[in-house]
Amino acid sequence: MPGKVAKIGTFSDWIGLFNDWRKEIGVNTDDIEAFHFDTLYGAIDTEDIEFGHYKGNRKWENLRQMPTQQMRDALMNMIVYQGDTEFASVEQQRNLLENAPTDWDRRAITRVMIEEMRHGWQMCALLVDHFGYSGKVEAQKMLERRAFENKRLLGAFNVDVDNWMDFFTYTDFVDRDGKFHRRDRHRDLRRLSVGAVRQPAAHRDPIRAVDRPHRRRTHRLLARNRLSGACHRLGLVLPDLCHGRDPELYSARLSAAWRALRDAG
Repeated sequence: MPGKVAKIGTFSDWIGLFNDWRKEIGVNTDDIEAFHFDTLYGAIDTEDIEFGHYKGNRKWENLRQMPTQQMRDALMNMIVYQGDTEFASVEQQRNLLENAPTDWDRRAITRVMIEEMRHGWQMCALLVDHFGYSGKVEAQKMLERRAFENKRLLGAFNVDVDNWMDFFTYTDFVDRDGKFHRRDRHRDLRRLSVGAVRQPAAHRDPIRAVDRPHRRRTHRLLARNRLSGACHRLGLVLPDLCHGRDPELYSARLSAAWRALRDAG
């Protein structure tokens, strides 16, 4: 990373940048400010690697134990991309706090943002604690890129989610990847992914998680505002989701989804 000088020496330094980032993008509401962010680890099923060439060996606890630099680089790359999407999604959804259909929806989007920030926090903790100078630089850069400046690493996370139909589509399609957080051989990432970064159902599908009367009320509000015209934005996220798949198949599914949502409006 030529020309990039790390401003952080410890994770406490990174927390200061994280607090500044929340204020800068405009999501430091009272509820978010009151939440206690922390690095959480869950239990692991076994101390042994469970798949692949190294199956049966003890899980690696630091980078020095990993056999090759290529593997270490790949692990850091996965953590960087994972963390970048977490902070990017908060930036994408930042304007929804001001135009929520109901107070319940405002609380729901606040909860989603807190979960995203907590997950990004934990990815950065791994980078700072385990990846030396390079990890600190990458953790810092996660708080310097901006989705609304088209600088996030994945294209789907550079598109503003500026209405609630976009948000529900986003959580159902894009955030569903949270079910498949990496179960890696590195011990701390394994504990982090399974024990603390599991994506809650209310996060993936906030409409389905609420009670039925409220669900109908939210659907009516969305239809009344005729947000179905925004469904073309599905096409902006599908290239990331469907890379390498049959384009004709996904084009047909996209068309069907657009017609269904259009008719619902």
